[in-house]
Amino acid sequence: MKPHTGFYPVLFFLSVFLCPVGGAAQESRPVPLGLGALGGLNGSSGNPAVEDGAFYVEGQMEIDLTGPFSLLGTAGCVYTSGEGHAGFPVNLYSLCAAVKATLSPSAHFRPFVAAGPALFYYDPEKKVDQEDALMTFGGVEYAGTEYLLTRHWKIAALAGIALTGSDVARFPLSGPRSAFRASVHLGTSVGLFFRF
Repeated sequence: MKPHTGFYPVLFFLSVFLCPVGGAAQESRPVPLGLGALGGLNGSSGNPAVEDGAFYVEGQMEIDLTGPFSLLGTAGCVYTSGEGHAGFPVNLYSLCAAVKATLSPSAHFRPFVAAGPALFYYDPEKKVDQEDALMTFGGVEYAGTEYLLTRHWKIAALAGIALTGSDVARFPLSGPRSAFRASVHLGTSVGLFFRF
């Protein structure tokens, strides 16, 4: 049977015009995952164990959701020198999951805000027993801006506030352990991010 040659022009048309369109759609598809590291300074109010100006490091993972929104996961640590009222280093570790909203997602210069719940762990270097470490829940809020260097790399500068609890009677480690109150941590940091 003789093949139907009338289909050849149709196939040629589809290959010429639809393939570039599909390639462009694939090229403009947003990258769903990013990893970053930040460093900065932390200040504390209401927590006598963590002194102002303590060094802070944080790792972040960002997953795009839809439009300007993304999911942000962070893990950080505040390193203290022991100059607070405790008289010895008390490190503060944190885990956070936040929703991030980027104000101009298609621009190179992109302000953003983020907020979400967090878990905090106070770990004093000097312990009488394991109960002297403290785990507590709280929340964090971020505001900052990021600048796209290339398709895969960006830098970010941000300021954040963390609301958490602190058992002030534990520092120093003596007396009843019932004085619990809220504390506020303020931080500023800069970092570098890579998007896959």
